[in-house]
Amino acid sequence: MKINLLFAASIATLLASCSSNITEVKSPDGSIVFNLSNTDTGLTYSVSDSETVVVAPSKLGFILSGDEMLDKFDITSTSTSSHDETWETTWGESRFVRDHYNQLIVEMKQRGGDLLVNLEVRVFDDGFGYRYLFPEQQRDSLIIMQELTEFKLPAESQVWAMPADDVYFEGYYNKSAIADIDTVRTPATVELPGKYLAIHQAALTDFPFMNLMATDNNTLQAQLVPWSNGVAAYVKPPFATPWRFMIIGDRPGDLVTS
Repeated sequence: MKINLLFAASIATLLASCSSNITEVKSPDGSIVFNLSNTDTGLTYSVSDSETVVVAPSKLGFILSGDEMLDKFDITSTSTSSHDETWETTWGESRFVRDHYNQLIVEMKQRGGDLLVNLEVRVFDDGFGYRYLFPEQQRDSLIIMQELTEFKLPAESQVWAMPADDVYFEGYYNKSAIADIDTVRTPATVELPGKYLAIHQAALTDFPFMNLMATDNNTLQAQLVPWSNGVAAYVKPPFATPWRFMIIGDRPGDLVTS
């Protein structure tokens, strides 16, 4: 009987630990740490640089047509790899550019549903980026209404950005607290105590432009520019979203030379 009780207790402990999965990947020099946490309340990520928090736990996911939530997942597998190569540019300030990062790929299944989604994360010595991957699956198309991706920043953050309703794509970048802005365009530059950040997107193909909307005093959420019917994106798997990335520096000039 004691053996059975011990066995049952060990199984309960194992199941409890499986309900909260934490996955970590670091930059090649170890200074930037990207943490992915998967709990019953949803998938979140956080980032620190030299033990300074630059992104507090922030949501990931989507809302699909019919108010279908794609924000809770079961992780089916994870894999890590490293990449280091130098490539030659055709133009620019530097002739050669080093592409050096550590990568994490998390394969997931929609909790209580049939959708498959992977998260691809790359962490560099001066920042990080991630994107969502929709592999081939039972559904041949998806309708995305809203992206839930967040950047929850320290309370002292100041943001330089252009209002999203500005009719021009070139203009003055206004500095303000997150609480004082509505929706802004990317790139957005953020000043923290002792750190500077740039939030932007890359590989923008067959997907709407990402603005950033303030949802509270320290959170910026992805705001996709929709079609006239309110739909953000029509997706046919296999499909990769644009990268959401952040450059991190100790000085403003670090963002330029990254």
